[in-house]
Amino acid sequence: MLFHNNLKNINPNIWGITACLFWSLSPSWVCNLNELPPFETIFFMYLISFTLIAYKNYKKPIWPSLKTIPKHLALIGVVGICGNDMLYILSLKIIAPEHAELIAYLWPIFSLIGMSFFGKIQPKFHHALGMLLALSGIGILSLQDTPSMQLYHFNVGYLVAILGAIVWSVYNVFAKINNSIPETIFILIFGSGLIMSLLTHLYFESFILPSLSQLFSISLMGLTTHFLAYTFWDYSIKHGNFIFLHSFAYLNPLISISFLILFGYTQATILLWSAAILICLGCFIINNPFNPLRYLVKKLNLFPLVTV
Repeated sequence: MLFHNNLKNINPNIWGITACLFWSLSPSWVCNLNELPPFETIFFMYLISFTLIAYKNYKKPIWPSLKTIPKHLALIGVVGICGNDMLYILSLKIIAPEHAELIAYLWPIFSLIGMSFFGKIQPKFHHALGMLLALSGIGILSLQDTPSMQLYHFNVGYLVAILGAIVWSVYNVFAKINNSIPETIFILIFGSGLIMSLLTHLYFESFILPSLSQLFSISLMGLTTHFLAYTFWDYSIKHGNFIFLHSFAYLNPLISISFLILFGYTQATILLWSAAILICLGCFIINNPFNPLRYLVKKLNLFPLVTV
């Protein structure tokens, strides 16, 4: 209760922005852990986040709350969040972190396709425009010179990053359709992620003892990008300005790349910034139709088969 009482003393939008900043730092922290196997990294991260959220909720009747969650929704939550985490961090270890970060933010496109499939959204002109801009950004990104990468790793890394975006979008679609998800579901998700990452690590990887600086980075990731970020975001979207927070989240790729450049993990290039801006702009337009553009399309009778 003390934790939530402290949250209430500050504008909830501030907590949402803080969550976005934590997520934007994630690629830079993963780059500092490049010497560690990916699933070992994920295991330690989940160990920290599960311990914290279990401690936060240890006085609550957790089991009755978990029993109220439909099994299919619990499965989608585990696969969506844990699967996305594993695929995202794996892609950061295979391809350039700025590439993985930008591809991860294609999830609004896949969410749009999923919502259209379930009949929840009717495709409109700004959806098509946003998808075109975002995909153009990916096309520009693929033009970047990557001499240090083998073509095989480059292609596999792209596929892993795209699959992670798809998995995350599936979770978002079902979370949107079933919006009564209790906070205690994160205990189930983090606990499942802890077990899955441990088994995957033991089967596919050899253990490497982390250094003190690596343990510090993993602890920060578990604390910030999981426990605090999900707690802050969950609170902010329930009590803050949903439209503002949703729009601000699309700045994350630009902020992430800025951190990568600041910490020396990548170089600023015209192609990189062009791709980032196109992807952010495309994802923003998909969810926030540009009214003057809609007026122009209607006035000139453009794209008569597409609803604006």
